[in-house]
Amino acid sequence: MGKRKNIRNLVSSHQPYTKRSKCCFFTRTQVLSAVSIIIIAILILRYDDVAEVHRRFRVHVDRQYNLHMYGKLDYCTQPFQPDTLTEPLKLNIINQNEAIRQIISVVDNFKGGVSIALVGGSGVGKTLTCNILQSNFQWPSNVLYFIWSGVRSTSSNYYKIINWIKENLKTCGAYLVIVDSIDITYGETIQELNDEIRKEFRESDISILVVFVFNLATYSDDDLQTLDEKRLRLMDNLRGITTINFRPFDYDDVERCIVAESAKLNVTLNDEELSEIFEYIDVKRSGCKLIHAKIAMYT
Repeated sequence: MGKRKNIRNLVSSHQPYTKRSKCCFFTRTQVLSAVSIIIIAILILRYDDVAEVHRRFRVHVDRQYNLHMYGKLDYCTQPFQPDTLTEPLKLNIINQNEAIRQIISVVDNFKGGVSIALVGGSGVGKTLTCNILQSNFQWPSNVLYFIWSGVRSTSSNYYKIINWIKENLKTCGAYLVIVDSIDITYGETIQELNDEIRKEFRESDISILVVFVFNLATYSDDDLQTLDEKRLRLMDNLRGITTINFRPFDYDDVERCIVAESAKLNVTLNDEELSEIFEYIDVKRSGCKLIHAKIAMYT
């Protein structure tokens, strides 16, 4: 009997659910919208120019985005620091002292628009140089690394680069555009491409470093004798582009590459393994390009 009475008391004391009045119920979105309106109203009262309000709000949003994405509030406005590029080049590029000296001179004086052409055979450090520039550039969102393809048409290669620039161009820091693996026969096309790239950036008043990488393929001793002629023909087609020549490697250079790559991979090679690597490498055709993969087999 006592239990039934208690149950009746609980039932009678329970208040039925009543829907809240719409006038007193606000969603989180409504609250945030109201706060945003208040903030904008305050800014408008403080600044008569609505465009100035929008600009300041945009700057604030961009700075917070840069802090989240790149760890820097001043990501877009930070000054260019040449050492971020030049020091890694000095440490990692082997036996190309003159080429690296010229690149460092360009980087140290980088302002406005600068274009360079790295010219040389396979495995002499051109692509490694580009990888270092790319990985150490202060504005990683402003880097285009494009591989020129002989499979695609010339116009397809050309417009892929131009369209990327037009779609991504913004007033934030400087830009780095790298076009790798270009055959030397495309000299005139690259000159036209460079003119178009520089035009886009000149109109926007934004700084850009453009790096073109030309491969001088060699297949015989006769080809080695004509490398200088090929370089000269290329230079005739490249106006306003600083040509930087990477010298061909010999077996003394290969030995230094083996020492450097062995240290990176923490591998100690015996005499038999060293002889095998030397026999495997065709320095005239591939320079040091295949050494890393070969040494990795001994890990």
